[in-house]
Amino acid sequence: MERYLDINNLVVDFKTMDGDFRALDIDHLDICRGESFGIVGESGSGKTVLALAILGLLPPTAVKIRSGEILLEGEDLLKLDKKAITEIRGKKVAMIFQDPMSSLNPVFTIGQQMRDVIRCHRKMSRKEADQEALKALEMVQMPDAGACLDKYPHQLSGGQRQRVVIALALSCQANFLIADEPTRNLDVTIQAGILKLIDSLRKELGITVLYISNNFSLASVVCSRIAVLRSGKIIECNTKEQILKYPTQDYTRLLLKVGG
Repeated sequence: MERYLDINNLVVDFKTMDGDFRALDIDHLDICRGESFGIVGESGSGKTVLALAILGLLPPTAVKIRSGEILLEGEDLLKLDKKAITEIRGKKVAMIFQDPMSSLNPVFTIGQQMRDVIRCHRKMSRKEADQEALKALEMVQMPDAGACLDKYPHQLSGGQRQRVVIALALSCQANFLIADEPTRNLDVTIQAGILKLIDSLRKELGITVLYISNNFSLASVVCSRIAVLRSGKIIECNTKEQILKYPTQDYTRLLLKVGG
């Protein structure tokens, strides 16, 4: 498979009152085009820090990137200026957060928010953007997609809001989706539907997915390969079948016992 994302020698420190704290120290990580790759680790292991580093969203006042490169299709994202990384964010790379309400503005309807995002990234007319918003909602199997456009976020269920966030990411034609525990705050019965949706969209659209979780069971539903992150370091990486059956690290076995 064609390599899509390569991370090499990435070292990230948090600046604290007591000195620098090592948040990430990744020797190497690669993800292939069209793959669904999982990062699994407990809270505080550095999973979200890694996602924000890829997106260029780490606050420079609080975080120092000591070294490394993040190559997306051969282009080092860490060397891009603010304008260039902003262009990539949304158009090429999009993120689904744990809490969809943090991604949606409560004072605007779903249609208004989707239209604004689409017009910003794709330079469409209002009418064209409205049509694209509807298409995106239908793509994520939103019940009564047309009526959803006129609703506010609080009028939707948690699962519906997460579908809206996925639709927003896809409406800008992003081909790399970072899903940061997208089902964490959802009912168990809803979780499976969202995970199956993400995987079916990956296959249908040929997008690449980085799935972040603290739960091996959830990661194994959608991921072909899984890396285990502990204290900012990748301690194990293999196919999901190999890790689930033959984990090499005690920490991995513990995670499997807790969330497997």
